[in-house]
Amino acid sequence: MRKALLLATLPVILMSCQERIPFQVDADYCYRHMLPLMQFSLEYPADLQTDPPAAGGRNLHYNTFFKADPDGIQTESITLSYLSLSPDSSQQDKDMEMMIGQFEEDYRGAGFNLEDSFTGQAEFDGETYRVFRATGSIDKEDYGLRGKYRIQVLLMTPKFDNNGLLVSFLARDDSPIQTYEDFARKGSIGTVWKTLKIEKPVLPERK
Repeated sequence: MRKALLLATLPVILMSCQERIPFQVDADYCYRHMLPLMQFSLEYPADLQTDPPAAGGRNLHYNTFFKADPDGIQTESITLSYLSLSPDSSQQDKDMEMMIGQFEEDYRGAGFNLEDSFTGQAEFDGETYRVFRATGSIDKEDYGLRGKYRIQVLLMTPKFDNNGLLVSFLARDDSPIQTYEDFARKGSIGTVWKTLKIEKPVLPERK
């Protein structure tokens, strides 16, 4: 009985003891990578790989964190991109409505055969977001993608200025992530989401 209980709790213990690596975006990071000003921090498990933006050129994302199988095919990923909106709150709603409606076409254009797609407002991890959700199959090894995936894109509205985050989740059907809500707490990318903290940007002092 005690042995069975120990074995049942072992995966949880191993997960909690897994090494986490800190990652931070600040004004200097944004300047070096030509990204809109944001400040946030997170931690990611050591079993995740990263695809950071290239320094010195204009970029679309702050970073991508992903897990791959032995063949180099992604099984989980989370990408943090920028969401720049008008300072006019009424225009922000229109911009986000238009933006979220484009993702189905974007994923189809990337080679996904989509099913059960949804665009609109939905609850995720206790909050309501504008989201795009779908399942889709793809076979593009040059993209590191092969199999059937669960897809979720959500818009995190700005907290301090006109810049928010666009968060894209991806999970293959053999990963621990079996529902959209699982993106918040399961798999390795669940740690990234749970530790994400958006802060007020601090501009460096002029010398």
